[in-house]
Amino acid sequence: MKTVISCSRRSDVPAFYSDWLVAALETGSVWVANPFNGRRRRVNLTPNSVHTLVLWSKNFAPLLGRADAFRRYHLFFHFTINTPCELEGALPPLDARLEQMAEISRRFGSRRLTWRFDPIVFWRTKDGSLRHNLGAFERIASFAAKCGVKRCVISFVTLYRKVLLRQRRLGVWFEELSSERKREIAAELADKAARFGIKVFACCQPVLAEVVAPSACISGELLSELAGEPAPTKKDPGQRKECNCTVSVDIGRYRSCRYRCAYCYAI
Repeated sequence: MKTVISCSRRSDVPAFYSDWLVAALETGSVWVANPFNGRRRRVNLTPNSVHTLVLWSKNFAPLLGRADAFRRYHLFFHFTINTPCELEGALPPLDARLEQMAEISRRFGSRRLTWRFDPIVFWRTKDGSLRHNLGAFERIASFAAKCGVKRCVISFVTLYRKVLLRQRRLGVWFEELSSERKREIAAELADKAARFGIKVFACCQPVLAEVVAPSACISGELLSELAGEPAPTKKDPGQRKECNCTVSVDIGRYRSCRYRCAYCYAI
């Protein structure tokens, strides 16, 4: 059975390493280091071996400029579009990213595109005011619906120790919301999205199970349907136990994303 390639949960490859990815596809393989033990393995990237390239990004512009290089592959896009805030890196303007969403939908089909509104973050600034990144949700949902997008994946920030250690240097202090408050917010977002014909799913958020369905961000069943040939449907043992994704091979590298968002687990 062909392999599903994830590119990548570990870094924004489409935004910063599109040239590297195109070169790897032309070569037909890439060496990938295990992030835990450093051991390297060769991953076959020939079209006859790859079922689908699952692409994750906040900015697909560089990749869209090289789209012809991917013509022999089935593609699936996870496009993270949040409310712009100071916690993120120097992203293109929101309008530009929305136009990228429209282009992806036109060129590849809206069923191959999932809009991610994650992570949801609450934080306090130096003056003690409480802020969040929920403000543009309805605007983005309205635009996504016009593009034919039917799925939105949400999650709340996970405050790993390394994330908390950045607070003083960055001058922001993250707020840990109660489970009840998270469910209230998720329910509100689900209601707003439903008005535009979009269904909200939660990524690795068992606390939200009462109000929104869990996501399988990489779904072998969906990828099989889109490609017209079977993809692996076994649960991916390399992901968190709450993750419902099916098996894939990630070819990214941690600590390589240049956006360096304040809340990111991968830097």
